[in-house]
Amino acid sequence: MKKYVLGNVLRLFIYIFNGIDEELFLHGHRVAYILLKYLQEQGKYSEDEINQMVQIAILHDIGACKLEEKFKHDKSVTADLSNHSVFGYIFLENYTVYSTDMAEICLYHHLPYDKYSLISIRYKEIAILFNILNDIDNIYINGLSLNMGKLLSHIDEEFTIEVCNIFSKINEDDILYKKISSGEYLSELYNYLDTIEISKEELEQFIKMMIQCNNFRSRGTLEHSITVEVITYNLYKLLGIVREDMDTILLSAFCHDLGKLFTPIEILEKSDKLTYEEMEIMKEHVIYTGMILKELGLEYVGRIAEMHHEKLDGTGYPYGLKDEEIPMEAKILAVADISSALMEKRSYKEKFSKDKTLDILKAMADDNKIDKNIVNKVIENYDYLVEICEKVRKKNNSKYNDLIRKYNEINNQYEELCRDKTESWQ
Repeated sequence: MKKYVLGNVLRLFIYIFNGIDEELFLHGHRVAYILLKYLQEQGKYSEDEINQMVQIAILHDIGACKLEEKFKHDKSVTADLSNHSVFGYIFLENYTVYSTDMAEICLYHHLPYDKYSLISIRYKEIAILFNILNDIDNIYINGLSLNMGKLLSHIDEEFTIEVCNIFSKINEDDILYKKISSGEYLSELYNYLDTIEISKEELEQFIKMMIQCNNFRSRGTLEHSITVEVITYNLYKLLGIVREDMDTILLSAFCHDLGKLFTPIEILEKSDKLTYEEMEIMKEHVIYTGMILKELGLEYVGRIAEMHHEKLDGTGYPYGLKDEEIPMEAKILAVADISSALMEKRSYKEKFSKDKTLDILKAMADDNKIDKNIVNKVIENYDYLVEICEKVRKKNNSKYNDLIRKYNEINNQYEELCRDKTESWQ
């Protein structure tokens, strides 16, 4: 069974977060690096636990992607801190491979130090450590002098002694600051991450996580991905095509717009027609989709996904391929993508009627843009496909609404926990 390298997956998150908040994500890497050195020196946790904790450290501020404004590392902004911590917890617990125990580290990584005695979670020590390392990183990045005694003045004395002892060993001659300042920490961190192998199932979960990140930015992205996957699956059935690798085919359908993570939000959400320049930028998403998937070792998935805007007459993009050059998998994906787009409400249009949708599909087939045989299957089974997509859409919306309710509930509990704070963290 083919294995995939975790380091390659997490490297992509650096590029993805460049479009959201580069410094936010590099902060996660710096915290992860210091955490790795600390846990290896401590020797208390298993290798698998350390692996997961380091990953959580890299992603611990992922909930900030949901906020209206970029998250600022300012501990006086309690509301922002609770919001991104709670949303990060919801995200990690529901859209990733991590357990609730690991996700709870994210939930409590900004809790006021005097409140940790009020919670009971498996990795409370690590949540406190995340909080400490956040402070250390802010001190390093701002070029301030690190005073461990002052920094840990609000923490249990026994724990303080342990942290100070371990930190003195891993930071001899101020080596952590030097490596962080030079950027050397990043290559050292990824040398470690490149030793960790993950399964294809775990890789696919990371990809779905990336798509969910994009859904943070543009709400309809996830719904469209799911709908295209559903239509693709049913078109194969209606065409009588049996594939042993159907899971791979469906993954290419689900990931076909993954590259939109690199598309500026003002273009994705524009309510008017895109200008020529904006459309050229939008077109780049297929190149990025192929690049991401191929970098992850999913060459076939990437090749199919990046062709979903090719046209039979050669007028499509990115490669301008013609009929015989476009594989059937990409032809089916193209029709599924267009059908889904026509059925859905977008920032620039309302959902089209059945007649208008079918007229557009017929015209595109007659103009030799998309495969007529595949289009005929959509026309013949339109009501069935709409019904199936609506069921999936309702299920997805129900899950989303359940998560929002859970978010509000946990956020209220978090704010209540913080409300009686009597003294500043400083």
